[in-house]
Amino acid sequence: MDPFGADGYARVGPSGSLQPLTPKELADAKAAAAYWPARDHALDHDRCFLCGVALTDELRSAEHVFPQWLLRDLDLWQQTITLLNGTTIPYASLKIPACKDCNTFWLSQVESDVAAAFRAGADEVSRLDQTLLALWVAKIYYGIHFKELGLPADRRSPDGPTILSEEDLRRLSDLHHLMQAIRRRARFTRPLGSVIVLRAQVPGDLRLRFDYRDARNVAFIALRIGETAVIASLLDWGAVTDGLTIRSVESARELQLHPAQFLEVAAAVGYAASKFIGEFLYSVHPSGEYDIVEPILLRDGESPDAEVFAPLTVRESAEVQAAFMGMSLEDIYDQEHDVVWTCLTEPDGRPAPMSLDAVPIGAELITPLRRMRDQGASD
Repeated sequence: MDPFGADGYARVGPSGSLQPLTPKELADAKAAAAYWPARDHALDHDRCFLCGVALTDELRSAEHVFPQWLLRDLDLWQQTITLLNGTTIPYASLKIPACKDCNTFWLSQVESDVAAAFRAGADEVSRLDQTLLALWVAKIYYGIHFKELGLPADRRSPDGPTILSEEDLRRLSDLHHLMQAIRRRARFTRPLGSVIVLRAQVPGDLRLRFDYRDARNVAFIALRIGETAVIASLLDWGAVTDGLTIRSVESARELQLHPAQFLEVAAAVGYAASKFIGEFLYSVHPSGEYDIVEPILLRDGESPDAEVFAPLTVRESAEVQAAFMGMSLEDIYDQEHDVVWTCLTEPDGRPAPMSLDAVPIGAELITPLRRMRDQGASD
């Protein structure tokens, strides 16, 4: 069900329960809504990715998924990102279609505020409005997916299916609706997602001051930019940070993160985000030029004690950590004792400083499990 289509509109009744709109109310809402998927959600590259307007030669421009200020500051123009079909594409070429109004006015305002904060450091990024920061990272997450809509899943078959289908992109219509807050066409009654800002160490090489991870099965993104790391679970309306205690995050807040530590804490939050099983019903109240979006968490049987996270397991978290850090599962997960290696804490649980001087970026991390296995092989 499209949460913002005809089936998704609802109103809160006198007792606080949700009641469906009447046919007349629905018709009025459709006429008045600032966002309507069939009109505004582009599913091809001939319309603006943000507002959905058809792109004429006069209106067309290109939005950099990773903003130009970032590419310029960290010399990332020719650095590459690997997409799901194995294609490597320079960050400079990772562009999506946008109209000039969205690109040079609405998105430009967001980028101006965000760029100034990142250039000033982690404290200023922390002071940014959380919704603004969430919208900025949402644009990057959504932009990568939108780009994959126009690229073949199999590079040997350029006319075959694309990496992402139109139906895949339709599933992101809720995120796309909320992104209309960039254009001031949507407002929310609570913070958009769980956004965590951490401090990071700064390598000497500009190009090593950046790293990025996301996940296809959940709206999640992690970025390390200079001295600031931002990790965000989007569309959970704060459920991950409000409902879980993630030890990796607690330790990370006490550290200036080594790039390897950034990947570990990103994996921990990404795994937690993937286990969120709560569902939201969105009550959308058209209000002139914008929609007021009220997310309402649905619980099983409407019980306030119903779980909204599936059980978390050490083994699964280790698998995500291994993938994010580019390490072997057998090097970090002790199956016998069901524990996972960490570079964030000491054996006694204290946060573990990890210096770039002692462990350069790209150095192979030899874990105790790896050391024991290597020693056993040599005996």
